Formats: sequence, C-alpha cells, structure tokens
Amino acid sequence: MKKNILLSLGFLLISLQWTIFPVTSQARSQMDGPEGLLDLAESMLNGKNYPRAEATYKEVLSIDRDNDTAYFKLGLIAVRYYHHSNNALYYFNKAIELNGANAEYYINRGAAYAAIKDWEQAIKDYTTALGIEPNNAWALSSRARSYEENKQADKAIADYEAAIRNDPQGQPTYEVEIARVSVNLGAEIEKTKKNSGIFLERAIMQLNRGEHMDLAEEDLKTTIDLDSKNDWAHFLLGKILAVTHNDTDAAIKEFSKAIELNETMPEYYLFRGKLLGKTGEFKKGLEDFNIAIKLDPSEADPYFYRGVCQMELGLIQDSRNDFIRFKQLDPGRRGQADKYLDALYQMTKKARELSQTQDKLRK
Repeated sequence: MKKNILLSLGFLLISLQWTIFPVTSQARSQMDGPEGLLDLAESMLNGKNYPRAEATYKEVLSIDRDNDTAYFKLGLIAVRYYHHSNNALYYFNKAIELNGANAEYYINRGAAYAAIKDWEQAIKDYTTALGIEPNNAWALSSRARSYEENKQADKAIADYEAAIRNDPQGQPTYEVEIARVSVNLGAEIEKTKKNSGIFLERAIMQLNRGEHMDLAEEDLKTTIDLDSKNDWAHFLLGKILAVTHNDTDAAIKEFSKAIELNETMPEYYLFRGKLLGKTGEFKKGLEDFNIAIKLDPSEADPYFYRGVCQMELGLIQDSRNDFIRFKQLDPGRRGQADKYLDALYQMTKKARELSQTQDKLRK
C-alpha cells in the first residue's frame, strides 16, 4: 500500500513539474514544429494579440527560413499593429520571393504601396494578383481605388463594374464607389436602367455636400427617366424644386408621385403636408400629417406642423396637444413650440375677452 502511495506521489510530482516549469521556446519548437507554431500564431493573430503573434511567427522563421506564410503574416502585423508600411513591404517581398503564386500576397503588398501613395506600384501588384485570380473582387476594387487616386476614372469604373459581376452582393457598395469616381473625376456614366442607381447616388452625394444643386437635379431627372418608379428620386427632386426653385406646385407633384409609388415613408407625407400648409390648404396638410404620425409616432416634426394646421383651422385644444407632444419628443426645440403655445394662449384670451364684451353689449 505504501509503495503504491509513493508511486502515485512520484507521478504527481512529475505532472507538477510540467505545470510549474514552462516549456522552453526551443523545446516547444521541437515539439510543435513550424505547422504547430503557425496554428498557435494564427490564433493569437485572430485574437489581436499582435506582439505574441509576431514573436511566434519569428520563432517559425528561426527553424524554417523559407516559410512564406510566416513572412506574409509578419507583413500583416506590420501594417495592422505597427502601421509601418515599409516594414510590411519587406515581409511581403520575402513572402513573394518564396511563393510568387499567391494572389493574396500581391493584394496586401499592393495595399502597403497604396498606404504610402505609390499608386503605380499598387496597380502593378493588383494586376499581378488578377493574373493569378482573374475574378478576385477584392483585387478589382482595390485596383479601382488606386486607378481613381491616379486620376484614371474610366479604368476605375471598369474595375468596379467587373467587381459587381464577380461579387453581386457588394453591388450597392461598388455603385457608390462608381458614383464617387464620377463626381470627383467627371467620368461619363452610360445612361441605362441598370445604371440608374449610380445617378441617384451621385445626386445624393451632391445634396449631402450642399453644392451643385443643378447637377443633382439633372441626375435625379436622369434617374427618373431611366427608372420612373424610383420613389426616392421623385422625393429628392421635389425637395430641390421646393427649396431651390420655390416651385411649390411642381414639388407637390413630385411628392405625390413618391407617395403613389411608396405609401410607407412618413417623410413623403411630411414634406407634402408642409407645402400644402404653405399654400393655405390646411385640411389637406392635416391629412398628410395624420398619416406621417401614424407611420412613425416617434418623429417630432409632424406634430409641430399638424399643430400649426390645427391652429389655423381653429382647433385650439388639438393644436395645443400637438405642440406639447412636439416639446416632449424634441426638448431642444421647446422654445419653438412655446412661441406657438403662447400665441394659442393669446388667441384664447382674446376670444374670451371678445365673448365677454359681446355679452355685456347684449345686456
């Protein structure tokens, strides 16, 4: 019995030794080999533990100088963690020297060149990658961006269009990129229904910048010509007509068309209601604000404008309730509502005084 206990204690001590005394780097290298160390480093890299991942990849190279994967991963770490493009280029160059058939190596080296604004070299690397993998959407979109920076608009757009063909799920993103290239470099866009979204995106970019309203208007009209059922284009065109041209009738027509095509957008009713109120059609405006509030009860503006319409129609209590609700939803504009609430109070006060005067006269 005593002998068995001693044996058990002996095994326990051996186990504790492995726990207490860590495996040395050299011993672990011999145990795991390059492949095991690569797996370990990859898990560290995925966990964004870049310093330990870097040390482990260098450990791989200490036992295998020709390991292109380790050089490539060190290049990634140099870019992502240290932001050292030149160091990254060194590692990517070594990886490509050892394995020139990996498209990912060229794409990432191209990105490193792009980071230091060497667009020509970046384009060369992306082109080489596409020679290996012609349908690589990542390489196509990356080269497109470098072409754009190099002021080669037509080539940039051609690459984005090729990226769409190879990556249909990324189409919305690539179309925005095409629109940006067109805006920044003045490239021509073929007028087809397929490209209608590009004109719309370009118009939105111009509207967001608050400039070139004439060009935005032209792009929106082109969008509608190519796709007459684009409700958003009708809505945005209505806003331009209302604000830039002060053409209320034309704007109402566009808002109405947008509503006809899509009855679920509260802002369409809000903007049409505002213009109807501006022309004195308070009852019609009231109807639009009712729908806007029903579609989105959390939006403050429809309550405010409905309150104005009700005030004009003499619906004092309903108007007061809407201004109070507006203040609750948008406390930052409470002063705007308070002015109208004060006006309602004055209206009520005058109406009461007038009523009292008339009563006295009748007596």
